[in-house]
Amino acid sequence: MLIKIYFFLALFGLFACQPDALVEFKKNPTDAYSDIRYGKIELPNGKKLAVKLAITGEEQNRGLSGVKADQFKNSQALLFFYSKKSAKRFWMPDTYFNLDIIFLDKHLKILAIEKNVPAHPGNSGVPKIAMTGTYFAQHVLEIKSSGGYGKGLKKGSILKWTSSPSLSEIESKIHLKQ
Repeated sequence: MLIKIYFFLALFGLFACQPDALVEFKKNPTDAYSDIRYGKIELPNGKKLAVKLAITGEEQNRGLSGVKADQFKNSQALLFFYSKKSAKRFWMPDTYFNLDIIFLDKHLKILAIEKNVPAHPGNSGVPKIAMTGTYFAQHVLEIKSSGGYGKGLKKGSILKWTSSPSLSEIESKIHLKQ
């Protein structure tokens, strides 16, 4: 009996220590950008994130507003994809989980990172809706703070786009569709 208990504990420990599985986004077949909307980013520590691109102005304004914590997995990220570098400032109305907000250049080098930006269910009221500083960046990546994927990320770290098409090809395709 004691051997069975040790075996169970060993198995439990083995599986309990496994990293989060990469959870892909569900694709929408009617999405005009479905061929370029999804990809993967590899972090400097080797972990990967399933990424959805916020391409249109409407998607970028909405961001993760209204998304509940159980609808956005730890291994998922939202990449706000812009064609030009400019001043970017993000706020958190109607969010249901804290975020790490990462400001990137066109090569996915981290220019700034604000960790554990507080959620704010609803669009008004107390406490005040959290807002990041303003950073001159091309893209912005949002990940769940509680997932631990932001741990170890710092200014100067470089993320790697590991999907096809490349980011420059995505930018070209966006311009063709607009």
